[in-house]
Amino acid sequence: MHAPSNANDRPWQHFTVLDAMLLQLAYALAFSMVFVPLRAEMARGFDVGSLLGVLIAACLGSLLAGPIVLSSHWLFRGRQASLSAGEWLWLSPIALFLTGLVGVCLIYWIALDLPDRQEVQAVFLVFLALSLLLVEAGLVLNALLVLLARWGNQLPQAPCGWTDRFGAFSCLAAGIVTLLIALAVFA
Repeated sequence: MHAPSNANDRPWQHFTVLDAMLLQLAYALAFSMVFVPLRAEMARGFDVGSLLGVLIAACLGSLLAGPIVLSSHWLFRGRQASLSAGEWLWLSPIALFLTGLVGVCLIYWIALDLPDRQEVQAVFLVFLALSLLLVEAGLVLNALLVLLARWGNQLPQAPCGWTDRFGAFSCLAAGIVTLLIALAVFA
């Protein structure tokens, strides 16, 4: 266990066994969500689709870890400091996903009574997807800027250094994978 270096250090500011267990929980949930539905295909062998599944599960695990780890800081470890830039970026892809999910539900619900329902849904779904991809590109750029600013000591010190860097890197990695998948789908 890491001993505090001065009187101002708090338990939530250091990477502990609890943090490691919560990260492991997040990755286990993500890999379960991705690979349990695909277990029949995985039994046939490892291919490009399996590699894509590993990438998606790894990104999903790092994004699920944000809310899990940060909420444990407040609930169990006495954190009262506000979130840093990297920690906000750690939470932003989940918020973007939930926004997209609500958008899809609204598009299907609103278009239920229209006579040309499928065409309206298709147009609005493409518009929603492109809007979310544009926001994701902005998040990737912000994550890159935060990492570069932290590397160059241009930002004030984060309350919890490891969650700030891990959050910004998670947002950057997940965003790049998302944009590459979207590029492959739309190309």
